[in-house]
Amino acid sequence: MKRQYYIAGRILEISADFEPEISDKIEQFKTEGNKPDFTICFEKTDHLSHPQTPNISNDYDSRISAHEESDGIVQVFHEGLCGEMFAKAYLDYEGCRETICYLERGLRQFQKMEQLFGWIGIDNIYAGLETVILHAALIDVSGEGILFMGPSGAGKSTRADLWRQYAGAEIINGDRAFVNRDSCGIWKAYGSPYAGSSGYYVNKNVPIRAVMSVKRGGEDEISIQRMAGTKAFREVYRNVTVHQWNAYAVNTVSSVIKDMISAIPIYEMICPPDIRAVENVRKELGMDR
Repeated sequence: MKRQYYIAGRILEISADFEPEISDKIEQFKTEGNKPDFTICFEKTDHLSHPQTPNISNDYDSRISAHEESDGIVQVFHEGLCGEMFAKAYLDYEGCRETICYLERGLRQFQKMEQLFGWIGIDNIYAGLETVILHAALIDVSGEGILFMGPSGAGKSTRADLWRQYAGAEIINGDRAFVNRDSCGIWKAYGSPYAGSSGYYVNKNVPIRAVMSVKRGGEDEISIQRMAGTKAFREVYRNVTVHQWNAYAVNTVSSVIKDMISAIPIYEMICPPDIRAVENVRKELGMDR
């Protein structure tokens, strides 16, 4: 199996000696006949050595642990929390390649393309491609993108739905939007196959007009304040998917965010989830002129 996917302006090529069940969500991003920007290769093996170093990941509830070995940081895939090891992933940023060596019994973990995309570590891969993955809903308003970022339950999807209802906006992605600069230096946001429970995952990109950090407030509390400098950086960084154990990814993502906040307006938004959440943003961004 060899498949290519066009995600956030980059070509991912996945090769394996098995055929996972395709997913309509992910197939929307399928392409072919291109030179890949990054390659993920699955290789079957009869033996995997157990890591001799401690888990350096802070996410101890994950089925993936990270270990610093002699040949670099290796990710180990487990069957369940602290379960048996069934694969190891080696990430080579210089070679733009990830090699995932798996045991025969681990093949069932990759039977569906959606499962496979959950294991490959897309956040680590795209950090190497100078792209950040923002925990945000993305809408297209007359050819411009607005991102509503925040943790689960903050109301970002609700804001996106309000714009669809009252302003005719198109919801491109409901949970994970990718952000980078294109070849012309334009900051763009992209839909991705990672939609959470929202059901919105359109393969489309738009230049970014603004980023709104959604905060909860009182019943009638309304405030839209532009952030800058350290405050803006921290707000964006806390909503970016990045593993703290991966120093290369952290440094690259931090650099991208610094450039991003100097070029794109970042706001803190407090507003009840009704039409005012649309009207006040439109006014702040001068979209009614």
